[in-house]
Amino acid sequence: LLPIGLDGLREKISEIQPTHEAPQHYQYLREFTLLPPAGYSVEEITGDDFLSSVLTGYVDPYKYTGQQSDIETPYCVERSKALSDVVDGVQQRYIISSDFGNGKTTFLNQLSVKLAISGRRVFFIETRLSDMFKEIDDAVRAGYPVAFLVDDVVRHRATVSYLGPRLHNQALLICTTRGDQDAQYEQIAAEMGGAHRFVDLNQLNDQEVDDWNYILERWGYWERRTSLSEDDRRKFIVDDCGRENRSIILSLFGQSNIAAKIDSLVNFFLRSNPEHVDAFCALLISSLVQRHVSWESLVGWLDINETQLRKDLLKDDVSFLFARGRKWSFLTSAQLAEYILKYKFIESERDTLV
Repeated sequence: LLPIGLDGLREKISEIQPTHEAPQHYQYLREFTLLPPAGYSVEEITGDDFLSSVLTGYVDPYKYTGQQSDIETPYCVERSKALSDVVDGVQQRYIISSDFGNGKTTFLNQLSVKLAISGRRVFFIETRLSDMFKEIDDAVRAGYPVAFLVDDVVRHRATVSYLGPRLHNQALLICTTRGDQDAQYEQIAAEMGGAHRFVDLNQLNDQEVDDWNYILERWGYWERRTSLSEDDRRKFIVDDCGRENRSIILSLFGQSNIAAKIDSLVNFFLRSNPEHVDAFCALLISSLVQRHVSWESLVGWLDINETQLRKDLLKDDVSFLFARGRKWSFLTSAQLAEYILKYKFIESERDTLV
């Protein structure tokens, strides 16, 4: 302790000489920082934010950051045990697994916040261009605490094989994989360059079950189950939904409030604005392939008038999905895309999709 007061502290800080070069910025590695991008408006969390995350499948890391300081106003269910396994773990390499639509991408967005808070630079690997390898080398050589996040290790297998053996002792590599990729699991793990830890996201733990109960109650989405006791609601999540995020979300789609929003969304494309049906197909395709085909590619392939589509969307009742900085092309989650295809498309519209 130094009895120097704030003025003395400022003076001491001004005397400190930086020991590292300024952080380098990269073209291919996407860095996540706790500072929102320019133009992003940080506002309090609302029920529309939660609804948007359910319908789009996208968890905004800055909304999630806000949840850290206001647990009474939840935005999403935090996978706290799995997050702790990585952030507080001793391994450098992690494989995060869950079935399709069970929360891997959401987990990585939550993890990026936790890792940044812990003082690491956080990079998402989202391209397979070989030009990125030089940036990986530069980021590793810099020597600072760093974490590399890879959504779908099979798709980025060559990059993971390149990066894994090059990690220094303050570097982490976290990759996701799907349950249907288990046949390749052992071979992929062997290419990561060292020992790893496996983290399974499929089953919600008791705390996460309680968090789902609370968030649905907080935003009024228990609806016909509102009168049930807390134990009966938990039983629904545990037994009827099998402790799975995917099953809980699918169960919400048939309820009146969310069902009405889904109908509005479908009606916008298939009834009120049939000229945008190709765009709707593109959005569903993007969701079902987990955005591994870029939206820009789909726009060019189907010759979509994106400017007019944006204008028409923002004039409609579904515009809340794209308000407050949300990415407009993240329109549907994989679960919702599957639901729409099963229950909302008529035969002639299925021909358009095919």
